[in-house]
Amino acid sequence: MKEIKKHQIKYIHTLKHKAGLKDEDYRLLLKSKFNKNSSKDLSYNQAEILIKILDRLINDYATEKQKNKLNTLYGKVYKEKDKKEFIEHYLGKDKTMDNMTVKECSKLIYVLEEILEWQEKRKV
Repeated sequence: MKEIKKHQIKYIHTLKHKAGLKDEDYRLLLKSKFNKNSSKDLSYNQAEILIKILDRLINDYATEKQKNKLNTLYGKVYKEKDKKEFIEHYLGKDKTMDNMTVKECSKLIYVLEEILEWQEKRKV
């Protein structure tokens, strides 16, 4: 198992501070997710997961579940159209699957559900 790197530990503590997590809540997160008491005890991969969790707390990024739903719906509605164009059309040029918020992803899911419903009604 690959060991955690010093830069990961520093980054985790920076994110913890930015997220406004109390030490007690931070320790609870470590214990519940990784069964560890300190970030120094995490593996490299566990540290990467914790970084994603903390980053999502700060930036409110879309969850994997949301992204999966978006991808599934997109595949049903558009066969060949570039997803990047679709995202930029509704959210702006700087948005991607990796930096959209929960709210933005929900908006795209809603749009795709409406298009899908309209397509189904047209078939009848």
